Amino acid sequence: MKTKTKRYNVTRIVYDTDNSNSLNELDLPPNISINVPDDIQDADSLQDYIADRISDITGFCIFSFNYKQLT
Repeated sequence: MKTKTKRYNVTRIVYDTDNSNSLNELDLPPNISINVPDDIQDADSLQDYIADRISDITGFCIFSFNYKQLT
């Protein structure tokens, strides 16, 4: 059985790069679309899940981001 997901557009991602390189030099995306399982409902769990996925995708921790569910 396939898990249902919701798609989120994640923007304005602020990466923890120790100010040693610019985003262009590191080729880090400023925006990412992420699928989130439907069973994640509360805001804290949603933000944690998105932050973890960004780190999994890019290999970098993040300080902040904005997100919006796509319809």
